[in-house]
Amino acid sequence: MGPSLHRLDGPLAGLDRLLTWIVRLVWLNLCWTGLTLLGGVLLGVGPAAVAAHVVVTRWLQGDTDLPIGRTMAREWRRHFRRAAPTGLLTVLLIVSLVTSWRIAGQQSPVVGGVGRALSTVGLVLMVVLLPHLTWVLERSRLSVSRTLLAALAAGLGRPLLTLALLVIGVGWPSALTLAGWPGLLPVCGVCIPVLGAAWCVERVFPSSRGQTGPARPG
Repeated sequence: MGPSLHRLDGPLAGLDRLLTWIVRLVWLNLCWTGLTLLGGVLLGVGPAAVAAHVVVTRWLQGDTDLPIGRTMAREWRRHFRRAAPTGLLTVLLIVSLVTSWRIAGQQSPVVGGVGRALSTVGLVLMVVLLPHLTWVLERSRLSVSRTLLAALAAGLGRPLLTLALLVIGVGWPSALTLAGWPGLLPVCGVCIPVLGAAWCVERVFPSSRGQTGPARPG
Protein backbone atom coordinates (compact mmCIF):
# COMPACT_ATOMS: atom_id res chain seq x y z
CA MET A 1 0.00 0.00 0.00
CA GLY A 2 2.90 2.32 0.74
CA PRO A 3 4.20 2.35 -2.88
CA SER A 4 0.64 2.81 -4.21
CA LEU A 5 0.06 5.86 -2.02
CA HIS A 6 3.42 7.22 -3.12
CA ARG A 7 2.44 6.86 -6.79
CA LEU A 8 -0.86 8.69 -6.16
CA ASP A 9 0.90 11.54 -4.39
CA GLY A 10 2.00 13.17 -7.65
CA PRO A 11 -1.42 13.20 -9.40
CA LEU A 12 -3.21 14.19 -6.20
CA ALA A 13 -0.76 17.00 -5.60
CA GLY A 14 -1.27 18.20 -9.17
CA LEU A 15 -5.04 18.09 -8.74
CA ASP A 16 -4.76 20.04 -5.50
CA ARG A 17 -2.69 22.75 -7.23
CA LEU A 18 -5.21 22.91 -10.09
CA LEU A 19 -8.16 23.31 -7.72
CA THR A 20 -6.25 25.95 -5.75
CA TRP A 21 -5.63 27.96 -8.92
CA ILE A 22 -9.28 27.64 -9.97
CA VAL A 23 -10.41 29.02 -6.61
CA ARG A 24 -7.90 31.87 -6.88
CA LEU A 25 -9.04 32.81 -10.37
CA VAL A 26 -12.75 32.65 -9.53
CA TRP A 27 -12.21 34.77 -6.42
CA LEU A 28 -10.17 37.27 -8.47
CA ASN A 29 -13.02 37.49 -11.00
CA LEU A 30 -15.62 38.05 -8.29
CA CYS A 31 -13.49 40.74 -6.63
CA TRP A 32 -13.05 42.47 -10.00
CA THR A 33 -16.82 42.46 -10.49
CA GLY A 34 -17.47 43.81 -7.01
CA LEU A 35 -14.92 46.62 -7.32
CA THR A 36 -16.21 47.54 -10.78
CA LEU A 37 -19.74 47.86 -9.39
CA LEU A 38 -18.42 49.77 -6.37
CA GLY A 39 -17.14 52.47 -8.69
CA GLY A 40 -20.37 52.67 -10.64
CA VAL A 41 -18.99 50.56 -13.52
CA LEU A 42 -17.59 53.40 -15.64
CA LEU A 43 -15.41 54.77 -12.84
CA GLY A 44 -14.78 51.39 -11.25
CA VAL A 45 -13.69 49.22 -14.17
CA GLY A 46 -10.31 50.93 -14.66
CA PRO A 47 -9.13 50.70 -11.04
CA ALA A 48 -10.53 47.15 -10.80
CA ALA A 49 -8.55 46.09 -13.88
CA VAL A 50 -5.35 47.60 -12.46
CA ALA A 51 -5.94 45.88 -9.12
CA ALA A 52 -6.45 42.51 -10.84
CA HIS A 53 -3.29 43.04 -12.89
CA VAL A 54 -1.28 43.77 -9.72
CA VAL A 55 -2.46 40.56 -8.05
CA VAL A 56 -1.80 38.37 -11.09
CA THR A 57 1.64 39.90 -11.63
CA ARG A 58 2.56 39.12 -8.03
CA TRP A 59 1.37 35.55 -8.58
CA LEU A 60 3.68 35.27 -11.57
CA GLN A 61 6.52 36.55 -9.42
CA GLY A 62 5.92 33.76 -6.90
CA ASP A 63 3.75 35.49 -4.28
CA THR A 64 0.78 33.13 -4.57
CA ASP A 65 -0.37 33.34 -0.94
CA LEU A 66 -1.30 37.03 -0.82
CA PRO A 67 -4.85 37.89 0.34
CA ILE A 68 -6.66 38.52 -2.93
CA GLY A 69 -9.58 40.55 -1.62
CA ARG A 70 -7.56 42.87 0.63
CA THR A 71 -4.84 43.33 -1.98
CA MET A 72 -7.30 44.20 -4.73
CA ALA A 73 -9.22 46.60 -2.48
CA ARG A 74 -5.98 48.36 -1.51
CA GLU A 75 -4.77 48.64 -5.11
CA TRP A 76 -8.21 49.78 -6.26
CA ARG A 77 -8.12 52.69 -3.79
CA ARG A 78 -4.49 53.42 -4.59
CA HIS A 79 -5.00 53.75 -8.34
CA PHE A 80 -8.54 55.14 -8.34
CA ARG A 81 -7.63 58.81 -8.84
CA ARG A 82 -5.77 58.08 -12.07
CA ALA A 83 -7.39 54.90 -13.39
CA ALA A 84 -11.00 56.07 -12.99
CA PRO A 85 -10.73 59.22 -15.15
CA THR A 86 -8.50 57.41 -17.63
CA GLY A 87 -11.05 54.63 -18.06
CA LEU A 88 -13.91 57.12 -18.30
CA LEU A 89 -12.08 59.23 -20.90
CA THR A 90 -11.29 56.10 -22.92
CA VAL A 91 -14.96 55.09 -22.99
CA LEU A 92 -16.03 58.61 -23.98
CA LEU A 93 -13.46 58.70 -26.79
CA ILE A 94 -14.62 55.38 -28.18
CA VAL A 95 -18.29 56.42 -27.99
CA SER A 96 -17.56 59.74 -29.68
CA LEU A 97 -15.55 58.07 -32.46
CA VAL A 98 -18.27 55.51 -33.12
CA THR A 99 -20.89 58.27 -33.11
CA SER A 100 -18.81 60.36 -35.51
CA TRP A 101 -18.40 57.36 -37.81
CA ARG A 102 -22.16 56.81 -37.93
CA ILE A 103 -22.98 60.49 -38.45
CA ALA A 104 -20.43 60.69 -41.27
CA GLY A 105 -22.43 58.08 -43.16
CA GLN A 106 -25.37 60.50 -43.34
CA GLN A 107 -23.35 63.33 -44.88
CA SER A 108 -22.23 64.03 -48.44
CA PRO A 109 -19.85 61.47 -50.01
CA VAL A 110 -16.76 63.66 -49.73
CA VAL A 111 -17.37 65.01 -46.23
CA GLY A 112 -18.69 61.68 -45.03
CA GLY A 113 -15.73 59.80 -46.51
CA VAL A 114 -13.24 62.08 -44.76
CA GLY A 115 -15.17 61.85 -41.52
CA ARG A 116 -15.34 58.08 -41.61
CA ALA A 117 -11.66 57.80 -42.50
CA LEU A 118 -10.64 59.96 -39.53
CA SER A 119 -13.01 58.11 -37.19
CA THR A 120 -11.68 54.76 -38.38
CA VAL A 121 -8.08 55.83 -37.75
CA GLY A 122 -9.07 57.00 -34.28
CA LEU A 123 -10.80 53.70 -33.50
CA VAL A 124 -7.80 51.71 -34.71
CA LEU A 125 -5.53 53.74 -32.43
CA MET A 126 -7.88 53.08 -29.51
CA VAL A 127 -7.80 49.35 -30.25
CA VAL A 128 -3.99 49.49 -30.27
CA LEU A 129 -3.64 51.33 -26.94
CA LEU A 130 -6.42 49.62 -24.97
CA PRO A 131 -4.59 46.32 -24.32
CA HIS A 132 -1.65 48.21 -22.77
CA LEU A 133 -3.61 50.69 -20.70
CA THR A 134 -3.87 48.59 -17.52
CA TRP A 135 -0.17 47.79 -17.07
CA VAL A 136 0.90 51.32 -18.01
CA LEU A 137 -1.47 52.69 -15.36
CA GLU A 138 -0.10 50.26 -12.80
CA ARG A 139 3.57 50.99 -13.46
CA SER A 140 3.54 54.74 -13.99
CA ARG A 141 2.51 57.99 -12.37
CA LEU A 142 1.73 59.78 -15.62
CA SER A 143 -1.16 62.16 -16.24
CA VAL A 144 -4.24 60.87 -18.02
CA SER A 145 -3.19 62.20 -21.42
CA ARG A 146 0.38 60.93 -21.08
CA THR A 147 -0.90 57.56 -19.92
CA LEU A 148 -2.90 57.22 -23.14
CA LEU A 149 0.13 58.29 -25.19
CA ALA A 150 2.40 55.82 -23.35
CA ALA A 151 -0.08 52.98 -23.93
CA LEU A 152 -0.32 53.94 -27.60
CA ALA A 153 3.48 54.01 -27.92
CA ALA A 154 3.70 50.55 -26.33
CA GLY A 155 1.01 49.24 -28.65
CA LEU A 156 2.64 50.58 -31.79
CA GLY A 157 6.14 49.62 -30.67
CA ARG A 158 5.24 46.00 -29.85
CA PRO A 159 2.71 44.92 -32.50
CA LEU A 160 3.06 41.19 -31.78
CA LEU A 161 2.43 41.76 -28.08
CA THR A 162 -0.53 43.98 -28.94
CA LEU A 163 -1.97 41.28 -31.19
CA ALA A 164 -1.48 38.63 -28.49
CA LEU A 165 -3.23 40.79 -25.88
CA LEU A 166 -6.13 41.46 -28.23
CA VAL A 167 -6.52 37.76 -29.03
CA ILE A 168 -6.47 36.87 -25.34
CA GLY A 169 -8.83 39.65 -24.31
CA VAL A 170 -11.41 39.05 -27.04
CA GLY A 171 -10.84 35.36 -27.72
CA TRP A 172 -11.59 33.91 -24.30
CA PRO A 173 -15.01 35.57 -23.73
CA SER A 174 -15.91 34.85 -27.36
CA ALA A 175 -14.92 31.19 -26.97
CA LEU A 176 -17.10 30.82 -23.88
CA THR A 177 -20.03 32.42 -25.66
CA LEU A 178 -19.65 30.40 -28.86
CA ALA A 179 -19.27 27.21 -26.83
CA GLY A 180 -22.65 27.86 -25.25
CA TRP A 181 -21.25 28.69 -21.80
CA PRO A 182 -21.97 32.42 -21.41
CA GLY A 183 -22.95 31.74 -17.81
CA LEU A 184 -19.25 31.23 -17.02
CA LEU A 185 -18.42 34.82 -17.97
CA PRO A 186 -19.17 36.24 -14.46
CA VAL A 187 -17.02 33.46 -12.99
CA CYS A 188 -13.98 33.39 -15.27
CA GLY A 189 -14.63 35.80 -18.12
CA VAL A 190 -12.08 38.33 -16.85
CA CYS A 191 -9.56 36.39 -14.76
CA ILE A 192 -8.23 34.23 -17.62
CA PRO A 193 -7.56 37.19 -19.97
CA VAL A 194 -5.95 39.11 -17.09
CA LEU A 195 -3.69 36.16 -16.30
CA GLY A 196 -2.73 35.64 -19.95
CA ALA A 197 -2.14 39.35 -20.56
CA ALA A 198 0.00 39.75 -17.43
CA TRP A 199 2.10 36.75 -18.43
CA CYS A 200 2.70 38.22 -21.90
CA VAL A 201 3.54 41.66 -20.54
CA GLU A 202 5.98 40.19 -18.01
CA ARG A 203 7.78 38.37 -20.81
CA VAL A 204 8.22 41.56 -22.84
CA PHE A 205 8.33 44.25 -20.13
CA PRO A 206 9.49 42.46 -16.96
CA SER A 207 8.67 44.47 -13.85
CA SER A 208 11.30 45.02 -11.18
CA ARG A 209 11.23 42.41 -8.42
CA GLY A 210 11.00 43.73 -4.95
CA GLN A 211 10.28 47.34 -5.95
CA THR A 212 8.27 49.46 -3.50
CA GLY A 213 6.23 51.18 -6.18
CA PRO A 214 5.28 50.71 -9.79
CA ALA A 215 8.09 51.27 -12.23
CA ARG A 216 7.78 53.78 -15.05
CA PRO A 217 7.52 52.22 -18.50
CA GLY A 218 10.63 52.65 -20.55
